[in-house]
Amino acid sequence: MNPGYLSYILICITVILLVSGWKDALLRGVSARAITLFFIGCFALSEVKFSLGQWTISGPYAGLVILFFFLLLALPEEISVFYLMACGLTLGLFYFLANGISLSLAGLPGSSQLWLGLLIGLLVISLYRNPIAQLACITLCILSGSLLQMYSHASLAGYRLGFGHMKDHWWLFAFSARIITAALGYIALMTRTWFQQWTEARKEKE
Repeated sequence: MNPGYLSYILICITVILLVSGWKDALLRGVSARAITLFFIGCFALSEVKFSLGQWTISGPYAGLVILFFFLLLALPEEISVFYLMACGLTLGLFYFLANGISLSLAGLPGSSQLWLGLLIGLLVISLYRNPIAQLACITLCILSGSLLQMYSHASLAGYRLGFGHMKDHWWLFAFSARIITAALGYIALMTRTWFQQWTEARKEKE
């Protein structure tokens, strides 16, 4: 799949879910205005690139840098910024290494990108449940991992930052983390409801 296609597919699915009433399940605590501004910025920067000396930076990478700082400002007070940054940088190193050996996953059913997205999503869920914290951790993961990839390929491709599948990976990781979190929350709610009903039914019989 060509770079960019997966992100547009996931954007369309996300928009459909948000307008269908899934906003609280996917992005609880995030205002509709913030979501609208995010999508406007996402499309505005999708084909932009900046030149800084011998560096060429893609618009999506610059957008993720801005998004990361806004997410840090919106973090709940009980979440440590330093711990989140440590987790994000660690996941960024893992993302860099896993992306480098992704060809070894070619024998698995489905795309290696999908397996990588599922794995990163599960790792982020194990660290945070809050949507803002998850997105901040994923954003830092992508930013730091892409920076490492640029330096590792600088001799061949030059200092090009944020091109290729970076945007696809951010959307895949974020989508996986939020969908799995929402699904687990729904399963937990249904299990709790079923258990309460079973307990009440048992008490009535007694």
